[in-house]
Amino acid sequence: MQQSTLDGQLVKSAEVTIRTDDGGVIRMKVSGTFAKRLIEYALLGKEPEVFR
Repeated sequence: MQQSTLDGQLVKSAEVTIRTDDGGVIRMKVSGTFAKRLIEYALLGKEPEVFR
């Protein structure tokens, strides 16, 4: 099993809030590699493969 880390910290899950252009709000809880990729996208500006 692959462990996801960000700056050496284990990422088990993340709560994500997405605000859409039309004013909507989407909240979801994600875990594992997907959580790490979302965090990288949000904080580091990297475009993860999952969005390509």
